[in-house]
Amino acid sequence: MSNEKPPSLLIRADADRIIGTGHIMRCLALAQAWQATGGGVHFISAELLDGLAARLSAESFRVTRVSATVGSRQDALATREIVANEGGCLFLDGYQFDNDFRRTVKRDAWLLGMIDDYSHQDTYTVDVLLNQNLAIAGTLYPQRSSHTQLLLGSSYALLRKEFIERRQPPQEAPQVARKVLITLGGSDPDNVTQRVIRALLQIDDSRMQARIVVGAGNPHYQSLCEEASRASFELRLERSTPHMPQLMAWADVAVSAGGSTCWELACMGVPHLVLVLAENQLGIARALDREHGDVSLGWFHQCSEQQIARQLNVLIHDQAKRQRLAQQGQQLIDGQGAYRVARALREEYRKRNAGQAA
Repeated sequence: MSNEKPPSLLIRADADRIIGTGHIMRCLALAQAWQATGGGVHFISAELLDGLAARLSAESFRVTRVSATVGSRQDALATREIVANEGGCLFLDGYQFDNDFRRTVKRDAWLLGMIDDYSHQDTYTVDVLLNQNLAIAGTLYPQRSSHTQLLLGSSYALLRKEFIERRQPPQEAPQVARKVLITLGGSDPDNVTQRVIRALLQIDDSRMQARIVVGAGNPHYQSLCEEASRASFELRLERSTPHMPQLMAWADVAVSAGGSTCWELACMGVPHLVLVLAENQLGIARALDREHGDVSLGWFHQCSEQQIARQLNVLIHDQAKRQRLAQQGQQLIDGQGAYRVARALREEYRKRNAGQAA
Protein backbone atom coordinates (compact mmCIF):
# COMPACT_ATOMS: atom_id res chain seq x y z
CA MET A 1 0.00 0.00 0.00
CA SER A 2 1.13 3.50 -0.76
CA ASN A 3 2.60 5.59 2.03
CA GLU A 4 0.90 8.74 0.73
CA LYS A 5 -1.17 10.61 3.27
CA PRO A 6 -4.83 9.56 3.11
CA PRO A 7 -7.52 12.13 2.30
CA SER A 8 -9.70 13.67 4.97
CA LEU A 9 -12.55 11.52 6.26
CA LEU A 10 -15.81 13.40 6.81
CA ILE A 11 -18.30 11.55 9.00
CA ARG A 12 -22.00 12.46 8.99
CA ALA A 13 -23.65 11.07 12.16
CA ASP A 14 -25.87 12.27 15.02
CA ALA A 15 -26.60 11.65 18.71
CA ASP A 16 -29.46 12.77 20.93
CA ARG A 17 -31.90 11.20 23.38
CA ILE A 18 -34.03 9.73 20.59
CA ILE A 19 -31.34 8.71 18.10
CA GLY A 20 -29.07 7.46 20.89
CA THR A 21 -25.29 7.65 21.01
CA GLY A 22 -24.34 4.45 19.16
CA HIS A 23 -23.86 5.99 15.71
CA ILE A 24 -21.36 8.55 16.97
CA MET A 25 -19.53 6.08 19.21
CA ARG A 26 -18.92 3.48 16.52
CA CYS A 27 -17.89 6.22 14.08
CA LEU A 28 -15.45 7.39 16.74
CA ALA A 29 -13.76 3.99 16.40
CA LEU A 30 -13.44 4.47 12.63
CA ALA A 31 -12.17 8.02 13.17
CA GLN A 32 -9.46 6.76 15.54
CA ALA A 33 -8.35 4.17 12.99
CA TRP A 34 -8.32 6.76 10.19
CA GLN A 35 -6.37 9.19 12.33
CA ALA A 36 -3.81 6.45 13.07
CA THR A 37 -3.02 6.30 9.33
CA GLY A 38 -2.27 10.03 9.31
CA GLY A 39 -5.59 11.24 7.93
CA GLY A 40 -7.70 14.08 9.28
CA VAL A 41 -11.26 13.52 10.49
CA HIS A 42 -14.21 15.94 10.44
CA PHE A 43 -17.54 15.08 12.14
CA ILE A 44 -20.68 16.74 10.77
CA SER A 45 -23.82 16.61 12.94
CA ALA A 46 -27.26 18.16 13.04
CA GLU A 47 -27.90 16.68 16.51
CA LEU A 48 -25.03 16.14 18.94
CA LEU A 49 -24.99 15.88 22.72
CA ASP A 50 -22.57 18.35 24.26
CA GLY A 51 -20.65 15.63 26.09
CA LEU A 52 -20.00 13.75 22.86
CA ALA A 53 -18.97 16.94 21.07
CA ALA A 54 -16.40 17.52 23.82
CA ARG A 55 -15.19 13.92 23.49
CA LEU A 56 -14.66 14.28 19.74
CA SER A 57 -12.84 17.59 20.14
CA ALA A 58 -10.63 16.13 22.87
CA GLU A 59 -9.40 13.55 20.34
CA SER A 60 -8.50 16.32 17.88
CA PHE A 61 -11.40 15.70 15.53
CA ARG A 62 -13.01 18.69 13.91
CA VAL A 63 -16.75 19.06 14.67
CA THR A 64 -19.26 21.08 12.63
CA ARG A 65 -22.95 21.38 13.47
CA VAL A 66 -25.44 21.95 10.66
CA SER A 67 -28.74 23.75 11.31
CA ALA A 68 -31.19 21.34 9.72
CA THR A 69 -33.55 18.48 10.45
CA VAL A 70 -31.62 15.22 10.33
CA GLY A 71 -31.85 13.64 6.87
CA SER A 72 -33.70 16.58 5.30
CA ARG A 73 -32.94 18.20 1.94
CA GLN A 74 -31.47 21.14 3.83
CA ASP A 75 -29.23 18.73 5.76
CA ALA A 76 -28.03 17.11 2.53
CA LEU A 77 -27.22 20.45 0.91
CA ALA A 78 -25.36 21.70 4.00
CA THR A 79 -23.37 18.48 4.18
CA ARG A 80 -22.56 18.63 0.47
CA GLU A 81 -21.32 22.21 0.81
CA ILE A 82 -18.92 21.19 3.61
CA VAL A 83 -17.66 18.24 1.57
CA ALA A 84 -17.21 20.41 -1.53
CA ASN A 85 -15.23 23.03 0.39
CA GLU A 86 -12.98 20.56 2.19
CA GLY A 87 -12.73 17.60 -0.15
CA GLY A 88 -12.37 14.03 1.02
CA CYS A 89 -14.20 10.77 1.63
CA LEU A 90 -17.65 10.93 3.21
CA PHE A 91 -19.00 8.24 5.55
CA LEU A 92 -22.66 8.16 6.63
CA ASP A 93 -24.10 6.52 9.74
CA GLY A 94 -27.81 7.10 10.35
CA TYR A 95 -31.17 5.65 9.30
CA GLN A 96 -32.49 9.01 8.03
CA PHE A 97 -29.96 9.22 5.20
CA ASP A 98 -32.05 7.87 2.33
CA ASN A 99 -31.15 7.49 -1.33
CA ASP A 100 -32.09 11.09 -2.16
CA PHE A 101 -29.74 12.29 0.60
CA ARG A 102 -26.94 10.05 -0.67
CA ARG A 103 -27.35 11.16 -4.28
CA THR A 104 -27.10 14.79 -3.19
CA VAL A 105 -23.96 14.45 -1.07
CA LYS A 106 -22.24 12.01 -3.46
CA ARG A 107 -21.79 14.71 -6.11
CA ASP A 108 -18.91 16.29 -4.21
CA ALA A 109 -17.55 13.36 -2.18
CA TRP A 110 -14.40 11.70 -3.47
CA LEU A 111 -15.74 8.43 -2.05
CA LEU A 112 -19.07 7.70 -0.33
CA GLY A 113 -19.35 5.01 2.33
CA MET A 114 -22.07 4.14 4.80
CA ILE A 115 -22.88 1.73 7.59
CA ASP A 116 -26.11 -0.26 7.52
CA ASP A 117 -27.63 -2.57 10.11
CA TYR A 118 -30.60 -4.34 8.55
CA SER A 119 -30.97 -3.73 4.79
CA HIS A 120 -34.04 -1.53 5.23
CA GLN A 121 -33.59 0.85 2.29
CA ASP A 122 -34.77 0.46 -1.29
CA THR A 123 -31.40 1.14 -2.92
CA TYR A 124 -27.81 1.63 -1.82
CA THR A 125 -26.01 4.03 -4.16
CA VAL A 126 -22.69 4.10 -2.33
CA ASP A 127 -19.11 3.13 -3.05
CA VAL A 128 -18.54 1.18 0.18
CA LEU A 129 -21.26 -0.44 2.30
CA LEU A 130 -20.48 -1.75 5.79
CA ASN A 131 -22.65 -4.13 7.82
CA GLN A 132 -20.78 -5.42 10.87
CA ASN A 133 -23.40 -7.93 12.01
CA LEU A 134 -22.97 -11.69 12.20
CA ALA A 135 -23.90 -14.05 9.37
CA ILE A 136 -24.46 -11.31 6.79
CA ALA A 137 -24.44 -12.42 3.17
CA GLY A 138 -24.00 -10.29 0.08
CA THR A 139 -27.39 -11.53 -1.14
CA LEU A 140 -28.92 -9.28 1.53
CA TYR A 141 -28.08 -6.30 -0.71
CA PRO A 142 -29.34 -7.06 -4.23
CA GLN A 143 -30.42 -3.39 -4.40
CA ARG A 144 -26.86 -2.06 -4.18
CA SER A 145 -25.05 -0.36 -7.04
CA SER A 146 -22.98 -2.66 -9.24
CA HIS A 147 -19.74 -0.96 -8.18
CA THR A 148 -20.44 -1.05 -4.42
CA GLN A 149 -17.81 -2.79 -2.31
CA LEU A 150 -19.34 -4.77 0.57
CA LEU A 151 -17.67 -5.03 3.98
CA LEU A 152 -19.76 -7.66 5.74
CA GLY A 153 -19.56 -9.44 9.06
CA SER A 154 -18.20 -9.09 12.57
CA SER A 155 -14.56 -8.99 11.44
CA TYR A 156 -15.40 -5.35 10.56
CA ALA A 157 -16.92 -4.55 13.98
CA LEU A 158 -16.00 -0.96 14.87
CA LEU A 159 -14.32 -0.92 18.28
CA ARG A 160 -12.58 2.05 19.80
CA LYS A 161 -8.88 1.81 20.55
CA GLU A 162 -9.36 1.86 24.33
CA PHE A 163 -10.99 -1.59 24.16
CA ILE A 164 -8.12 -3.02 22.15
CA GLU A 165 -5.63 -1.61 24.65
CA ARG A 166 -7.46 -3.24 27.61
CA ARG A 167 -8.12 -6.59 25.95
CA GLN A 168 -6.63 -9.58 27.77
CA PRO A 169 -6.95 -13.35 27.21
CA PRO A 170 -9.91 -14.77 29.17
CA GLN A 171 -9.06 -15.74 32.73
CA GLU A 172 -10.61 -18.72 34.47
CA ALA A 173 -14.22 -17.81 35.18
CA PRO A 174 -15.13 -17.55 38.87
CA GLN A 175 -17.36 -20.29 40.20
CA VAL A 176 -20.07 -17.71 40.86
CA ALA A 177 -20.18 -14.42 38.92
CA ARG A 178 -20.74 -11.64 41.42
CA LYS A 179 -19.51 -8.60 39.47
CA VAL A 180 -22.41 -7.57 37.22
CA LEU A 181 -22.32 -4.79 34.60
CA ILE A 182 -25.54 -3.30 33.18
CA THR A 183 -25.24 -1.12 30.06
CA LEU A 184 -28.32 -0.28 28.00
CA GLY A 185 -27.26 2.52 25.70
CA GLY A 186 -26.56 6.19 25.95
CA SER A 187 -30.18 7.40 26.21
CA ASP A 188 -32.53 4.51 27.17
CA PRO A 189 -35.76 6.51 26.59
CA ASP A 190 -37.93 3.58 27.75
CA ASN A 191 -36.03 3.30 31.06
CA VAL A 192 -35.25 -0.38 30.60
CA THR A 193 -32.34 0.11 33.00
CA GLN A 194 -34.84 0.46 35.85
CA ARG A 195 -36.37 -2.91 34.96
CA VAL A 196 -32.97 -4.60 35.01
CA ILE A 197 -32.10 -3.02 38.37
CA ARG A 198 -35.34 -4.43 39.76
CA ALA A 199 -34.37 -7.83 38.37
CA LEU A 200 -31.04 -7.58 40.20
CA LEU A 201 -32.88 -6.79 43.43
CA GLN A 202 -34.76 -10.08 43.04
CA ILE A 203 -31.48 -12.03 42.90
CA ASP A 204 -30.51 -10.31 46.15
CA ASP A 205 -27.06 -11.78 46.77
CA SER A 206 -25.42 -9.69 49.49
CA ARG A 207 -21.98 -10.44 47.98
CA MET A 208 -22.97 -9.24 44.52
CA GLN A 209 -21.51 -6.01 43.14
CA ALA A 210 -23.25 -4.17 40.31
CA ARG A 211 -22.24 -1.27 38.11
CA ILE A 212 -25.04 0.43 36.18
CA VAL A 213 -23.94 2.58 33.25
CA VAL A 214 -26.18 5.62 32.75
CA GLY A 215 -25.49 7.37 29.46
CA ALA A 216 -25.20 11.08 28.76
CA GLY A 217 -28.64 11.21 27.14
CA ASN A 218 -30.50 9.23 29.83
CA PRO A 219 -33.29 11.38 31.38
CA HIS A 220 -34.06 8.93 34.21
CA TYR A 221 -31.02 9.38 36.45
CA GLN A 222 -32.90 10.48 39.57
CA SER A 223 -35.39 7.61 39.46
CA LEU A 224 -32.53 5.17 38.91
CA CYS A 225 -30.77 6.55 41.99
CA GLU A 226 -33.92 5.94 44.02
CA GLU A 227 -34.20 2.39 42.69
CA ALA A 228 -30.52 1.68 43.39
CA SER A 229 -30.85 2.83 47.01
CA ARG A 230 -33.04 -0.20 47.72
CA ALA A 231 -30.22 -2.68 47.08
CA SER A 232 -28.83 -4.76 49.94
CA PHE A 233 -25.62 -5.27 47.96
CA GLU A 234 -23.11 -2.86 46.43
CA LEU A 235 -24.81 -1.15 43.49
CA ARG A 236 -23.23 1.89 41.88
CA LEU A 237 -24.44 4.11 39.04
CA GLU A 238 -21.75 5.15 36.55
CA ARG A 239 -22.99 8.30 34.82
CA SER A 240 -21.46 9.31 31.47
CA THR A 241 -18.41 7.24 32.31
CA PRO A 242 -15.27 7.48 30.18
CA HIS A 243 -14.12 4.16 31.67
CA MET A 244 -16.15 1.52 29.81
CA PRO A 245 -13.15 -0.72 29.02
CA GLN A 246 -12.14 -0.71 32.70
CA LEU A 247 -15.71 -1.58 33.75
CA MET A 248 -15.83 -4.43 31.26
CA ALA A 249 -12.45 -5.71 32.44
CA TRP A 250 -13.85 -5.65 36.00
CA ALA A 251 -17.10 -7.49 35.20
CA ASP A 252 -17.75 -11.22 35.49
CA VAL A 253 -21.01 -10.96 33.54
CA ALA A 254 -23.13 -8.28 31.87
CA VAL A 255 -26.57 -7.38 30.56
CA SER A 256 -26.39 -5.24 27.43
CA ALA A 257 -28.52 -3.70 24.73
CA GLY A 258 -28.15 -5.41 21.36
CA GLY A 259 -25.93 -2.82 19.68
CA SER A 260 -22.20 -2.30 19.29
CA THR A 261 -21.71 -2.84 23.03
CA CYS A 262 -22.15 -6.56 22.32
CA TRP A 263 -19.00 -6.49 20.19
CA GLU A 264 -17.12 -4.57 22.89
CA LEU A 265 -18.10 -7.11 25.53
CA ALA A 266 -17.17 -9.99 23.22
CA CYS A 267 -13.77 -8.45 22.50
CA MET A 268 -13.16 -8.04 26.23
CA GLY A 269 -14.22 -11.63 26.96
CA VAL A 270 -17.26 -10.71 29.09
CA PRO A 271 -20.16 -13.22 28.92
CA HIS A 272 -23.42 -11.34 28.61
CA LEU A 273 -27.15 -11.43 28.03
CA VAL A 274 -28.74 -9.22 25.37
CA LEU A 275 -31.93 -7.16 25.51
CA VAL A 276 -33.39 -5.84 22.26
CA LEU A 277 -34.29 -2.15 22.63
CA ALA A 278 -34.78 -1.25 18.95
CA GLU A 279 -35.51 -2.91 15.61
CA ASN A 280 -31.93 -2.56 14.40
CA GLN A 281 -30.70 -4.64 17.38
CA LEU A 282 -32.85 -7.66 16.62
CA GLY A 283 -30.45 -9.16 14.06
CA ILE A 284 -27.49 -8.97 16.44
CA ALA A 285 -29.45 -10.64 19.25
CA ARG A 286 -30.68 -13.47 17.04
CA ALA A 287 -27.24 -14.04 15.53
CA LEU A 288 -25.61 -14.18 18.96
CA ASP A 289 -28.27 -16.66 20.05
CA ARG A 290 -27.47 -18.87 17.06
CA GLU A 291 -23.73 -18.53 17.61
CA HIS A 292 -23.62 -18.99 21.39
CA GLY A 293 -27.02 -20.30 22.46
CA ASP A 294 -29.55 -18.81 24.88
CA VAL A 295 -28.02 -15.36 25.40
CA SER A 296 -30.85 -13.20 24.03
CA LEU A 297 -33.57 -12.03 26.39
CA GLY A 298 -35.62 -10.83 23.40
CA TRP A 299 -37.57 -7.58 23.13
CA PHE A 300 -37.49 -5.51 26.31
CA HIS A 301 -41.27 -4.99 26.35
CA GLN A 302 -41.83 -8.75 26.21
CA CYS A 303 -39.35 -9.60 28.97
CA SER A 304 -40.42 -9.24 32.60
CA GLU A 305 -38.23 -8.44 35.59
CA GLN A 306 -38.73 -12.04 36.73
CA GLN A 307 -37.53 -13.46 33.40
CA ILE A 308 -34.44 -11.23 33.43
CA ALA A 309 -33.65 -12.24 37.02
CA ARG A 310 -34.11 -15.93 36.29
CA GLN A 311 -31.94 -16.03 33.17
CA LEU A 312 -29.23 -13.84 34.70
CA ASN A 313 -29.17 -15.97 37.85
CA VAL A 314 -28.66 -19.09 35.72
CA LEU A 315 -25.69 -17.50 33.93
CA ILE A 316 -24.24 -16.22 37.21
CA HIS A 317 -24.07 -19.80 38.51
CA ASP A 318 -23.04 -21.55 35.25
CA GLN A 319 -19.25 -21.33 35.31
CA ALA A 320 -18.73 -23.58 32.27
CA LYS A 321 -21.08 -21.55 30.08
CA ARG A 322 -19.47 -18.26 31.09
CA GLN A 323 -16.02 -19.66 30.29
CA ARG A 324 -17.22 -20.82 26.89
CA LEU A 325 -18.91 -17.50 26.10
CA ALA A 326 -15.79 -15.53 27.05
CA GLN A 327 -13.56 -17.63 24.79
CA GLN A 328 -16.00 -17.64 21.88
CA GLY A 329 -16.50 -13.90 22.16
CA GLN A 330 -12.81 -13.14 21.81
CA GLN A 331 -12.50 -15.56 18.90
CA LEU A 332 -15.37 -13.75 17.20
CA ILE A 333 -14.18 -10.16 17.79
CA ASP A 334 -10.44 -9.46 17.68
CA GLY A 335 -10.79 -5.67 17.95
CA GLN A 336 -9.22 -4.89 14.55
CA GLY A 337 -12.43 -4.19 12.63
CA ALA A 338 -12.09 -0.39 12.52
CA TYR A 339 -8.60 -0.68 11.06
CA ARG A 340 -9.86 -3.13 8.40
CA VAL A 341 -12.60 -0.68 7.43
CA ALA A 342 -10.17 2.24 7.32
CA ARG A 343 -7.79 0.26 5.09
CA ALA A 344 -10.64 -0.80 2.80
CA LEU A 345 -11.88 2.79 2.44
CA ARG A 346 -8.40 4.05 1.73
CA GLU A 347 -7.68 1.33 -0.82
CA GLU A 348 -11.02 1.88 -2.57
CA TYR A 349 -10.27 5.60 -2.74
CA ARG A 350 -6.85 4.91 -4.26
CA LYS A 351 -8.32 2.58 -6.89
CA ARG A 352 -11.01 5.04 -7.92
CA ASN A 353 -8.59 7.95 -7.91
CA ALA A 354 -6.15 5.99 -10.10
CA GLY A 355 -8.97 5.06 -12.48
CA GLN A 356 -10.04 8.68 -12.86
CA ALA A 357 -6.44 9.77 -13.46
CA ALA A 358 -6.06 7.17 -16.19
